[in-house]
Amino acid sequence: MKNSCLFHVEEILRTCIEKDFGFKKFVGWNLGTGFIEGGLENAKWKDGIPQGFSFENGLERAGSKVVASSTGYLVGKKVESYANSKLNTFGESLKTEPIYPGSYIFKYKEPSYLPILFGNAADSTGSKILEYKYEEHNMLNKDKK
Repeated sequence: MKNSCLFHVEEILRTCIEKDFGFKKFVGWNLGTGFIEGGLENAKWKDGIPQGFSFENGLERAGSKVVASSTGYLVGKKVESYANSKLNTFGESLKTEPIYPGSYIFKYKEPSYLPILFGNAADSTGSKILEYKYEEHNMLNKDKK
């Protein structure tokens, strides 16, 4: 299990890096990070250099991370789209409101950021659940061998 503080820092950095990614860059990022994580999983470190990078583990982890993250991404986008249609009912246009009741002067009303929050929560939750299920499946299969 990861250190709680480190896990949160990793999630914050991942979100900051991936927030402006299109789906292709998102998949590429997860493919690369999954390959590195998997390859270095059982490596021994000597003088700051990893010894025993595992190509097979890297490919396996890259595939599982892409599947889990992509599923979470798609679920998150669906949740965000649904919440956006319910909370930001003015669509793509600007919404204005009077600066006070009965006023003829209007101000721009910011759209709600809750749909993004709900989408990101669904994305992270879905991805992590799938990753943990995959790791649990692998641990059970290693015990049977």
